[in-house]
Amino acid sequence: MAHMYTLRCALLCAMILLVTRSVAQPLSFRPVLNIGDVKTGDTLGIALMVDNAASSSVWISAIEYFDAYPYRAMSVDPRIADSVIESGNATGVALTIAVRHNVPLRGHLQFTVQVGCAEYKQLMFITGNATARDTRYARTDAKDYDSLYAVLQSMTVNHTSLGYKSGREVMFGKADNVRDSVECIYTGRKLRTAGIPPNGEFNTEHTWVQSRGSSNEPNRSDINHLYPTYPRANSIRANYPFGSVAKQLTDAEGGSRLGITATGDTVFEPRAVSRGNIARSIFYYLVRYGNVTGYYTSPYSMDATLRQWNAQDPPDARERTRCDTIAAYQGKRNPFVDIPEFAERLNFLGAAPLRHPVLLPHNVRFNPDDTMLLTSHIFNPLPVPRTITGITLSHPSYIAFENIGNDTTLGALENRRFSMRIKPSNPSPPARMLVALSFSDGTADTITFSNCSLLSVASSADVEPPVTVIPHPVRGVARIESSIPYSSLQSITLHSVNGVEVADLHPLAESSSNGVSIQLDTTGLSNGVYLLHIRTATMHITRMIVALRD
Repeated sequence: MAHMYTLRCALLCAMILLVTRSVAQPLSFRPVLNIGDVKTGDTLGIALMVDNAASSSVWISAIEYFDAYPYRAMSVDPRIADSVIESGNATGVALTIAVRHNVPLRGHLQFTVQVGCAEYKQLMFITGNATARDTRYARTDAKDYDSLYAVLQSMTVNHTSLGYKSGREVMFGKADNVRDSVECIYTGRKLRTAGIPPNGEFNTEHTWVQSRGSSNEPNRSDINHLYPTYPRANSIRANYPFGSVAKQLTDAEGGSRLGITATGDTVFEPRAVSRGNIARSIFYYLVRYGNVTGYYTSPYSMDATLRQWNAQDPPDARERTRCDTIAAYQGKRNPFVDIPEFAERLNFLGAAPLRHPVLLPHNVRFNPDDTMLLTSHIFNPLPVPRTITGITLSHPSYIAFENIGNDTTLGALENRRFSMRIKPSNPSPPARMLVALSFSDGTADTITFSNCSLLSVASSADVEPPVTVIPHPVRGVARIESSIPYSSLQSITLHSVNGVEVADLHPLAESSSNGVSIQLDTTGLSNGVYLLHIRTATMHITRMIVALRD
């Protein structure tokens, strides 16, 4: 299902850093995009117009999406029309949002914007609420890890156990029978049959092997983990776990094989078209019966491999029809055939991953010449409140906190905005400063501030003269003009944003009627942002130059 939204926002309205001298104040706009109530499987097309409110051109070097969950509840693909925006202009950003999980949606886009030597991290938060499109799974809404496991187990227990003979009759005659034939899950061989075939022709494969917990009922006859097999392939698989083979030992036919992993474990690797089916059968077994005898993890952990197979080989129409047929006879479904993404929200190996509150952004590059107000965010991705128990500043004389402190409590799934101010000082702030927050669950998170000053700045009461670059952005050759007297120049250099000098422009400088003029040829430069440094005895001027190829 496709939707179209239109939103206009200021590029710097969600700016993590607001520099009072070079960046305009944000517009009166709350940087949150709420996509509302949606269903899993929805695809949303969203058009954003992004304005540059700064006094100079900005370069958007990256737009990244970060989801609040260890699994990705939304998949967000941002496409920008033009990564260079001149002052007062706008450009478009197209978002494609695919809703993957039926949970409260939380995530953010991070725009990396460069102005001068500073790098700004701008956040746009995306929120919403997703529910299951398949209403049979409405009880799984907003559930994950232990809570999801409990719901899925309640939906699979107490199925109608058919017994081993009747179960195999349904498997061979109904669930896996297509036009009076069955197909071996491992080899692809086919056999015409209307029911249980004679011994030696085909037999029954237990993906969770009988010797590791499936020899008794109801496990033994549960068709959700049983498949028809060619006897030789079944014998080769034996009771080995599933895994990816690095060195083959035995060819089981059809692409399936027994072999050794890169770490030296003996495993069985089924053919590619069956890997996802097998993974979902094992996942079903885990929520229905648990990790019986530890087979899922010992002697070889199947977890990473089966998750990969589940993603690479999603359910097809045949697998879904098989699930329908089994449910008609046993009364319960395999949830992972209906919604394979459930596996991403479960941890079959133990406790759920810890999701502590996080600070955004984690890295800030600032210009020490400016008084900087950092409007940051702290997000609690847990469904329970968390409290800040400590704030540690590596250089407290340079950073001041506003509207947050010890004992500040974050509500469940709350995003809290707070401010820090980097104060101008003499001497300049150090190369790196750290701000760490600790939380009531024993975790901590840190912001690192990096001083982007490339050269020392001489103090001066002089008014900084203008420096113009025409045309800008530069495509090929441009003129740099300034009212600085030619005789006052000490150096003119061009640097990358990381501080590496790429050109000495002093030899190109010429005296002009207005001061100094330079012809800049960028044809040998890569696309990107560069910093022009002009130095005299009394001042040091830095200007951003954006170089583009035609």
